[in-house]
Amino acid sequence: MLIEFIQSLYDQSRPLPENQDDYTSILEDIEYFHLSATVYSLLKQQGRMEQTPTYFQNQLKTEYQAVLYNNLYIKNQLKLILDTFETNGISAIPLKGIMFAETYFGHFSARRTTDIDILICKEDM
Repeated sequence: MLIEFIQSLYDQSRPLPENQDDYTSILEDIEYFHLSATVYSLLKQQGRMEQTPTYFQNQLKTEYQAVLYNNLYIKNQLKLILDTFETNGISAIPLKGIMFAETYFGHFSARRTTDIDILICKEDM
């Protein structure tokens, strides 16, 4: 059921599931794969959140808020690290994480991030 749900998120011509009971198993899979923030963001961007059951919306929102606060902390730490590298003349490229979420998902909190990955030259180690 999750695959069909995700397909409907990326192909808006496909309707979201109508059976309210399907959302319980969809929510379990979303939580298992840590997709709550991404699903929440997509549904909000598309204006389709209200087409889902209230309990589903509430759980996604709760998970999204946790990701938002976590990612905000990581975003601030990343800025401090990159500023320190710049001050010391060290070239650095952030990988995945916050920058990836902003670029490809539209917002830094649309994808769960748990760490900071930075690429630097070997001689700067």
